[in-house]
Amino acid sequence: MLRQPNILAELDDREREAFKGRCRREIFDSGETVFSQGAPHVGTYVICSGLIRTYYISPLGKEITLAFWSDGDWIGGPDFFGESPNHIWSAQAVERSSTLLIAGSDLKRLAREIPAVGLAVIGALTFKLHWVSLLLQTLATESVSERLAHLLVMLGDTYGEPYQRGMRIRYPFSQEDIAAMVGASRQWVNMAISRLQKAGVVRLDKRHLIIVDPNKLRATF
Repeated sequence: MLRQPNILAELDDREREAFKGRCRREIFDSGETVFSQGAPHVGTYVICSGLIRTYYISPLGKEITLAFWSDGDWIGGPDFFGESPNHIWSAQAVERSSTLLIAGSDLKRLAREIPAVGLAVIGALTFKLHWVSLLLQTLATESVSERLAHLLVMLGDTYGEPYQRGMRIRYPFSQEDIAAMVGASRQWVNMAISRLQKAGVVRLDKRHLIIVDPNKLRATF
């Protein structure tokens, strides 16, 4: 599955305790801001549990959702070492989320002392570059229908789990969430998903999206 490396799972017991010893635990309720675009960069967050959305607001006020992050993911970059003074996008908790916050200087020191931490930083940056590149490519070169299909495949690859006859996206992304990621209205997304359901490509189960036929979905872009 396409995921960021989970640093808490990849470190051994001694390394994990050293990492946690440099962190401060912070809890964010659903809807609460984790950090804001333009605000001073205070550090990097590792998500222990929950779901957090990152998004960008243009100078004209247009908002675009960049990604959703969950257990083990890093947020607060791309400058994890904190050498840039301000955040270049914002983050908001979608559901109650527990995080570990580590200052850039402490993370840089640990990356020098513990190779596994440095490799995890590289892995997280590689994943983020891959994700943002795909997002940019789809927004710039594909129709809205193609962008929706591509996004659903990406969400399935990242958050999918086998479920009955298909792949269940384990987080209940709303139509507003999906619309913000593909640059469309919620009404358009509602109609497009309805068409995909009628075609037997996806279905909804208690607010969760089930990808029934991933090959057919991929064939649309």
